[in-house]
Amino acid sequence: MPISSVFPSPTASPALLTWEKWQHLPAVFDLGLEEGGTGLIAQAGVFFKVSRSGASSPITGEGAYSNGTGTEAYFAVSRGQPQGGACRFQNGAIYVIDPRNTKQVLEVDAQSGRPRGFAALEGVDSLNGIAFDDTGSFGDHPLLVTGPKSGGGGKSEVAAVDCHGDVRVVTTTAPRMEGGIAVAPRGFGSHGGELVVIDEISGDIIGVKVDGTSSVLAGYRAHIGQDVGVESAGFVPPGLLLNGGNAYLSDRGTANNPNAGTDSILRLRSGDLATAGVREGDLLVATEGSGTTVVVACSAGCTVRPLANGPPSGHIEGHLVFLNDQPAGAVATTPAPEGRRPGTIPTAGAGNSYLIPALLGAVLVLAAVLILLLRRRSRG
Repeated sequence: MPISSVFPSPTASPALLTWEKWQHLPAVFDLGLEEGGTGLIAQAGVFFKVSRSGASSPITGEGAYSNGTGTEAYFAVSRGQPQGGACRFQNGAIYVIDPRNTKQVLEVDAQSGRPRGFAALEGVDSLNGIAFDDTGSFGDHPLLVTGPKSGGGGKSEVAAVDCHGDVRVVTTTAPRMEGGIAVAPRGFGSHGGELVVIDEISGDIIGVKVDGTSSVLAGYRAHIGQDVGVESAGFVPPGLLLNGGNAYLSDRGTANNPNAGTDSILRLRSGDLATAGVREGDLLVATEGSGTTVVVACSAGCTVRPLANGPPSGHIEGHLVFLNDQPAGAVATTPAPEGRRPGTIPTAGAGNSYLIPALLGAVLVLAAVLILLLRRRSRG
């Protein structure tokens, strides 16, 4: 049965939210969205499908993916990127850092769980970040992967991969980075379309452009250091505050660590995010130690403010993901335009999508009248 308890925090402020302990899942490490946004994909040794109600089922079978090494094998789920491209990634397929060859990305079938080698990077010690670009900024190479450059003195390599597994190096001189990375939506100030990465050691939140140049967007330095600082990032998607939904984090049980973790999927409700002043398109960033979460908003510049506390013993890993409550098969609500708060009424200029059903209805009525007239003439 789903768990709905919350973790109290001795440092919690009444103004801050608190992550709920939603589901117990031993060894949970990273999260993504199932094809069509019907539920979550979770990695916990093997991949699991997790329904909206919290029921989980492993993706297992002969030859299915298994991470028995404990390696930090982050993953990303394709939505068929790039949109409109001649060659697109398999919709719903899982792309994961190979736990046995950490310079390689595997493609995992979401139904059978079977992996195959997909792409490999040269010039890195390992891979430590992966995300898809939904904005089109990186063109026909929308799968972005990061890793520490071999002998690079703290520098990182960022590479972009196409649907054939061909690798294009974006930069070999990016700052240190690691964790659940994400690409900024177009409305994220002047940093829209950038790959947003994080560094737990310095607390920096960094944007990497398609030309390989980078800049520090903001920083969260109240908690910094190995296994302590910023770890997970995710952008609030269109429709989450308008239609409802939740944000999710992995809290991984980690033995012999000051932050032992709870082996749980954590949750924040969209209504609480809206009440706290979060907007669609904002960036949420959580620390690895205890899951302290901040919201980053960018327009002319970027601002950071505290948002939520996690479990005091939390050990957060992987991506911060969002699942909208839009029921499967229902007509999607038009997302709130950039800059408009949820709950306001769209104007007639918002795409005029409401005119289409009316025009179709008028055409059908006219056709029916013409058919009746022709029948009467033929009888006469």
